[in-house]
Amino acid sequence: MAAKVKPLTTAQNTVIKELALTLVFSEIEQHVVKPSYEEATGKKYDSQHPESFTNKMLNNNPKAKQVWNALQSAIKKEHKRQRLLCKEDKK
Repeated sequence: MAAKVKPLTTAQNTVIKELALTLVFSEIEQHVVKPSYEEATGKKYDSQHPESFTNKMLNNNPKAKQVWNALQSAIKKEHKRQRLLCKEDKK
């Protein structure tokens, strides 16, 4: 029988809400802003530009930006860890 899982703390719920907000920003940018911009201007949309939709939204939401940056850092570290594990398995 699996151990009973405790409810999330208030802090954990806050982080999840902020993370959800950042993912929604990114989704809106990819599915709405980017296609509209490219169709209207004929230019490629640069999501890394400081004035991009996601960057503007993150700059207006410091907590969300902090969570977004932490997520990006964790993803990079996990990619690196997984590559190392794959190399070890190949030995």
